[in-house]
Amino acid sequence: MIKISLLGLALAGFVSVQGFAAELDKECKLTIQGTDTMQYQVGGTQLADITAPESCRGKVITLNLEHSGKLDKKIMGHNIAVVEVAKQQAVANASLTTADHVPPKMDGLVAHSETVGGGGKTSVAIPAKTLKAGTNYGIICTFPGHSGIMKATLTFKK
Repeated sequence: MIKISLLGLALAGFVSVQGFAAELDKECKLTIQGTDTMQYQVGGTQLADITAPESCRGKVITLNLEHSGKLDKKIMGHNIAVVEVAKQQAVANASLTTADHVPPKMDGLVAHSETVGGGGKTSVAIPAKTLKAGTNYGIICTFPGHSGIMKATLTFKK
């Protein structure tokens, strides 16, 4: 009995760490919270994937970020960088020494927001027709040490 309960708790913990998929609304927008525990969340649940209707590929996609924490951006800043998945680490590395850890213009970077601290809000607009079919995209926070945890994939569904 105890073994089964422990297994159940372990599986529940595994599932909660994995996060969930959030969908862009019909206007191709989504509001995401960034927390002081280094998570992207939607509705209080950790975000792992963003899905969008295929029709959004030809429209401007807007991702709004609300930093729900209290810490200053110098300590726990958050932003959103829209990147090609294969180049996420290169973008994160290039952001380490830039002002406010905002990535420089580079290959693989589609768009980015400014970095905000607790209580701050920002957004990033992905220009229409920028996201190519056959390329995997995602979002990351480029504040030092955050990109490995604060990330989500961006996929289109038909």
